[in-house]
Amino acid sequence: MLSRIAVSLIISLVLQIMLQPHLAQAAVSDAPKKLGDFSGWQAFQTKQGSHSTCYMVLRPTSMDYKLPVVSKVKLKSKEKKEPVQSLSSPKRSDVYIMVTLRPEESMNPVISYRSGYGFKQSSEVLMNAGDKSFNLFTEKDQAWARSVTMDVQVTNAIRKAKRIIIQGTSNEGGKSNDLFNPIGAESAYKAIAKACGV
Repeated sequence: MLSRIAVSLIISLVLQIMLQPHLAQAAVSDAPKKLGDFSGWQAFQTKQGSHSTCYMVLRPTSMDYKLPVVSKVKLKSKEKKEPVQSLSSPKRSDVYIMVTLRPEESMNPVISYRSGYGFKQSSEVLMNAGDKSFNLFTEKDQAWARSVTMDVQVTNAIRKAKRIIIQGTSNEGGKSNDLFNPIGAESAYKAIAKACGV
C-alpha cells in the first residue's frame, strides 16, 4: 500500500505534467480527466486500471515571500563594519493546495500544500482556514496533515472557509504568507467525491 505522502507526490507530479503541455504529450495514456472548474478550484480524476484517484487544486490569490539578504556596508575605516539585513522576493515554483481522494487505498481525503520552495528542516506550516488553525508537517517543498483524522478536519474547514492563509519558513530563512480564496471548495469536493464514489 502506498503511503499518504507517496500518493500526494505522485499526484503532484501528474499535476505538474498537466500544467506543462510539452510534457503532457510524453505522459502516460491514462491522462487526468478534468471534472470542472469551481470558482478557482480545478477538479480532476485519474485512472490506473480499475483504480481511481480524484483531486482538487487551488492556487493562491496572493503570495508574499521574503528572503533575508545580508550585505556589507562601506563605512569609514574607524567605524565598525556591521552587516545590514534587507529583504528580497525570490521567484517561487508552482504553489497550490490539493485535496486528494484515493478510495482503493482508503485515503479519503488527503490534504497537501506545495510551497514553491524548500522548507526549513523539521519546520511546520501554519494553515488558517476560516476560524480553524492547523500545523502541517513539511518535507522538501510540500506539507501534509499528520493523521487521517487531521486530513478530514482540514478538508472540512477548507470546504466551509471564506479564506485560507498559509505561512511557512524556507530552508534559506525566508517567510511566506499565501492567501487563498476557497469559495467553490464544497462544489469541487462533491465533484471529486462523486467521481471516485466516496
